[in-house]
Amino acid sequence: MAITAVVTPGETYPDSTNVTRAALRNGAAPAITIAGDIENADVADAAAIAFSKLETLASGSIVVGNTSSVATECPIENGSMVIESNGNVTITPSDATISHAKLVGTNDNNNIIKGANSGTPLTSTASNDLILFADASDSYSLQSITIGNISNSGTFETITPASSVNMDVTKPIHTLAINANTTLTPTGHPSESIEWKSSVLYVTNGTGGNFTLTLAPGSGSKAWSVLKYSTATPAFTIPAGGSAVLSVMAFSGSQVGAFASTA
Repeated sequence: MAITAVVTPGETYPDSTNVTRAALRNGAAPAITIAGDIENADVADAAAIAFSKLETLASGSIVVGNTSSVATECPIENGSMVIESNGNVTITPSDATISHAKLVGTNDNNNIIKGANSGTPLTSTASNDLILFADASDSYSLQSITIGNISNSGTFETITPASSVNMDVTKPIHTLAINANTTLTPTGHPSESIEWKSSVLYVTNGTGGNFTLTLAPGSGSKAWSVLKYSTATPAFTIPAGGSAVLSVMAFSGSQVGAFASTA
């Protein structure tokens, strides 16, 4: 209800009665009774009451409803989160938020790494399964990559004669489909800080005829070192529907690549 005020006169001045000084004094002191209270509806929408008119609030505290549904000052406890007077918030994880138990390898649904149980490891993965890694090119932030993109498995690219293979290999598996007599020449090599890289070339011939894969030397010191053959430019005949697996190890410096081959 709204605020109401009742004024009771101190003197009624009845008719046919002399007005005395005492009556005048009584009339000058009426009794005033105020009832009711100020409610939300009594405050104008544009009142814009200043925060300074409200009860003081300690720095870093917030207003929280208590068990009696009353707005109450509440400080942030245990130091896990600090709200500064300028609005900045500092969050410090504690054992209560990220504990060792949340990281160990169990099947507990409350664990961050769910299912990382050494007793029940996966025996296979799908090509679209994800792996987390620290990206050195992005301040080591966590990124994800699919199993298929790591191994390049299932991705075939058609090569033509006089093609080249970059020996600064970045994929552990290169899958190549041959469709004609093809010459491969090595290009690039790992930097001296890396020293060596390894990879596998899986070459298939899905056509109806036999094709020859020739390993020709590249420019400068970029030459093949082939374990199975001693010729300078070894050639492999891949029958129709057949394949060849070439194991590659590329070194920095003068020795660029070594092949051990099976067909």
